[in-house]
Amino acid sequence: MKLLLVGTYSSALRRLIDDFDDIELVESVALGPPAPRAARDLRPEVVLVAIERPPNWALMTVRDLAAGSPPWTIVALVDRWEEDVIHQAVLAGARDVLPRRSSAMELRTALFRARRAQLEERSGAPEDIPRATGSVVAIFGAKGGVGRTTLATNLALGLATTNSARVTLVDTDVAFGDVALALNIEPTPTLLDTLADGVLDDHDKLRAQLLEGPKDLLVLPAPVAAWPGPTLDPTRITRLLHQLAALNHFVIVDTSVVASDVTAAVLDAAELALLVATPEVPVLYHSRRLLESLHTHDFPVDRVQVVLNRAGSRTDVTTSQARTALDHDLDWLIRNDHAAMRATALGSPVMLTQSRSRVAVDINKIVAYLAGVPSPRSRSHWRFWRR
Repeated sequence: MKLLLVGTYSSALRRLIDDFDDIELVESVALGPPAPRAARDLRPEVVLVAIERPPNWALMTVRDLAAGSPPWTIVALVDRWEEDVIHQAVLAGARDVLPRRSSAMELRTALFRARRAQLEERSGAPEDIPRATGSVVAIFGAKGGVGRTTLATNLALGLATTNSARVTLVDTDVAFGDVALALNIEPTPTLLDTLADGVLDDHDKLRAQLLEGPKDLLVLPAPVAAWPGPTLDPTRITRLLHQLAALNHFVIVDTSVVASDVTAAVLDAAELALLVATPEVPVLYHSRRLLESLHTHDFPVDRVQVVLNRAGSRTDVTTSQARTALDHDLDWLIRNDHAAMRATALGSPVMLTQSRSRVAVDINKIVAYLAGVPSPRSRSHWRFWRR
């Protein structure tokens, strides 16, 4: 059996595999686009994918490996036996899931069993349908001016440059959306064009509506419209995001500050919702009310992470006080940086013009978390997966 390893593996596990005379290790590659490329070039019989925490990038790699009708069989190896991750791995295309602590013989048996089972089903199987490969990430806030669009734009650019990920940035603020302005692109076509009959459910036509932005980022801007802007059907927004998820690794959605059915639809479709706040009393007050409202309406608050933007700015509100005011952990800090703020004010994303600024460094930590790649070294303890 020819075996391709994808992800991070210990030297001990590699030695165990080498001890089997009937398993040939053809290559070991990183998660992301290198994996399907290596699989196409090397034609392994089985691909073993390591799913580590956070699992997003590994799960998307499994989906990419499973797209179409590949000749190889995919088996996932997990650090923790978590039902949700196992379920997602199987939905993504893994034939079997094993704990990393499995013995050498258990691993060998599982690899051959999965391969035999798939070969038995292969005869006469229908062609695979497109799989949803992407994660929808919503950026929202309780007040205007907190930096939602700045975070959404730079987060999308950061992800687009990470392992060649396919990323689409969507602006659902049809009254005051600034994504096109922030990227200096002409907003034509717009979000409204993708919601039309005949486009929404056609992947080829939907792709044609996406604008090309910097770093191969795809953009779906809001229309240039006077307040209050056109009325959107929230059910169509949900369908749109699901369709875009089938075409991308990540779909980043900038929302309106106005509470609406459309914003609710975006949050419902999102795997992760980043609530942006600043160390200002009115913002913290309304952000806490928003968090309480989400809890009251049974929204799964474990999907919500709080981003404290402009941390350390001279507002006389400390980080500790902000955490207390919100009654919620501060999952991410984006430090105050006047040079980066000037670049943003001039319509230049910091990821392009101020890549070494504190703002860019802090946003890159969120990028690393989402993409499942090593985070930039930092003394900061503000990480989602605290111990």
